[in-house]
Amino acid sequence: MHLVALIVVLTVVALYLVWAEPWRKQRPARRGDMPPPPPVPADLAPSALNPPVSQPGEARTRPDEDEITFVAKGKPAAAAAHDDDITMVGRVPAALVALSRSGENPKAGADAHADDDMTLVGAVPAALLGKAVRPEDKDTARPPPMSDDMDVDVDGPPPSDPTGPQARILVTAVAHTDTGRRRAQNEDSYLSLDDFSLYVVADGMGGYAGGELASQLACETVERAFRADRFEGEAVHGRPRRGDELARSIAMANRAIFNVAQGDRKLEGMGTTIVAIRFSPNKQRAYYAHVGDSRLYRVRGGVMEQLTRDHTIGEATGVTGPLAARLTRAVGIASLIEVEFGADDPQVGDTYLLCSDGLTKMLADDEALDILNEERDLDRCARRLVETANDHGGRDNVTVVLIRIAAP
Repeated sequence: MHLVALIVVLTVVALYLVWAEPWRKQRPARRGDMPPPPPVPADLAPSALNPPVSQPGEARTRPDEDEITFVAKGKPAAAAAHDDDITMVGRVPAALVALSRSGENPKAGADAHADDDMTLVGAVPAALLGKAVRPEDKDTARPPPMSDDMDVDVDGPPPSDPTGPQARILVTAVAHTDTGRRRAQNEDSYLSLDDFSLYVVADGMGGYAGGELASQLACETVERAFRADRFEGEAVHGRPRRGDELARSIAMANRAIFNVAQGDRKLEGMGTTIVAIRFSPNKQRAYYAHVGDSRLYRVRGGVMEQLTRDHTIGEATGVTGPLAARLTRAVGIASLIEVEFGADDPQVGDTYLLCSDGLTKMLADDEALDILNEERDLDRCARRLVETANDHGGRDNVTVVLIRIAAP
């Protein structure tokens, strides 16, 4: 009897093992069946387990790379490598900083010149600050003259810089701009106000219509400020009044561009470089201000001198390579901007040249000087400069304003 009972028990157990166990393994696991989760390491923050999702226009920061924002015109995939309309705003990746020290180009072959058509704006990488060059070490650095011989007093000029009863010089100007050979649209703008002896060149940047709009806004804002004789912001102590008004008008343009960009995501990151000069014929003085790498030159006695200093990483640090041409500041990128200011004493026979970098990228200074010395007619000279830049490749929009100083 006991033997029969034992056989029955063994049979039941065998059947269970053969049939019930596979079914148990295939059914969904219940909470009670799951082992407890492993503990989270103390040095791993919850945010590292669930990193935030980047929103459009945002860029995630990595330990070896500062934040970068790209603003680009929409293009088909086949044209994605063509970066004519790309603007980068932000800091520079650490990997490129290392390349800048060696002068190597991260691109090769057919892509080697792609960076020529890209406008890049950002702070100078900390790794390059040790290489910074003092302004007085650069031939092109011209700090503003001391204020004791200029019209610092807003209520009137000091005795050392009197205003004459009539003009001491005659200012004549011409301007010419062109889209170039590679760009689809002209993002340069210029302003020529003979009534105020005021001349401006702005080189816009940004995706969609951002660059064109930014340069136009800059010129329009400067013009409105002078026509209304209304300049926002406080005057800078120690800066001559006429030069201070010029610098403040550019600061007004910066705010106008920035505010417009904040209201439209498509225009995010748009900006412009700018260079402006204002003459005071009765004082025989010239005041200039600039942001970015649009330049001002003066030709005197057959010698050309660059009066402005480019706001680029190369100019600030002295390094060469792929980072050198990247801007360190531009109008409209941030709510505040530092405008560099200077002054000059124009002489009869001088020629001043304002230009966007579409000219200086295509023509060396000595090539431009040869044209300026050979061609005495201002209009033909301006057109020849632009045509020569296009003949050399015309990789960017090019704008030229020429100003001749003559006896009244």
